This record gives sequence, structure tokens and C-alpha cells, in this order.
Amino acid sequence: ENIPVDIIHEDQMWDLSRYKMIVLPSSFAISPDLAKRLEAYVKNGGMLISDPYFGSFDEYFRLSYEVPGYGFERVFGCRQDDVGTRGSVTLTNAADSTKTYRLDGNYFAESYRDVTGDVLYTYENGTPAVIGKTDSGICCQNPKCITNTEQELQQAFKLLDAEKEILRCKYCEARAK
Repeated sequence: ENIPVDIIHEDQMWDLSRYKMIVLPSSFAISPDLAKRLEAYVKNGGMLISDPYFGSFDEYFRLSYEVPGYGFERVFGCRQDDVGTRGSVTLTNAADSTKTYRLDGNYFAESYRDVTGDVLYTYENGTPAVIGKTDSGICCQNPKCITNTEQELQQAFKLLDAEKEILRCKYCEARAK
């Protein structure tokens, strides 16, 4: 089945809500404005996939102190330690070690720290190769809730009524939006 694809420039990325997924290849330099729009997109349930070295520079090529830049370690679930090129790599599915994929050629290979996301694939030495983090876009409405004041704490909810889709925050009992 064919999947429709739009190729757009950063200047055209205003209404991101129409996309289920955004893939950002070679997103080394992005503007603070785009970073804010992308973070809001993910908070509203969008899926963001990026190459290594995301947001390492701003639009004027000023280097970020952290990679990914703009606080996107919260979005991607990790910080980058290093990135380099290497030849062929074998990736192993973290959930099922019988599933491996060999990639021949030259590839970027990252090492990570402060991993809070799910390790989906590992390199031959067992270190994370692909990290995923899901965010449903649902959040607690209470601005004083610990989940809204502590960046590292994951939102968690209890389902009270499936028909009416009523969720309450596990920490403060406020209704989710």
C-alpha cells in the first residue's frame, strides 16, 4: 500500500496537527520556534522520529550544550553522549533477541546517557541503538501536580469510566485532559 508523504521545509511547518508522524532527517540545526512547535506536536499525540544530533545547533549554528538540543531529551527519552560513523552494524531487538538486523555500509552510531525511554534495539555490545518514548498527549490539569512540576516524572492515570473516557491523575486525582 502506498503511504502519502509530504516533504516540507521548516518554514512550512506551521500546522503539524494534520500529520500522524514527522520524520526529521539531518535535523542538526533547527530554530527555537520550530522546537516549540515540535514539542507541542508530540504533547498532542504526534510521533517524531529523528536522525542523530537533533537540534545540536540553532538556526545561526550556535552549538547547544546538550544533545538533543532545546530540552528534547524529555521528548526522545535520552541524552546523546557521542556520535560517530562506523561501518556495518547489527541491531538486536531488545524485546526479542532472536530478531537481528544487519545494516551494511556507513552509518551514524550514537552512544547515550540518561536513558528514560524504551530501548528498542541494541548494538552488538548491548548498548542502546534505538530509543523510543511514547507520550499520549494526555496530561494532568492540575498545574501544581507533581507530574507538571517534575520534568522527569511520567504522567500516570487511572481509568474511571471507559465509556465516558474519564481519567484521573494517579498522583493528585485531578481529571486528565
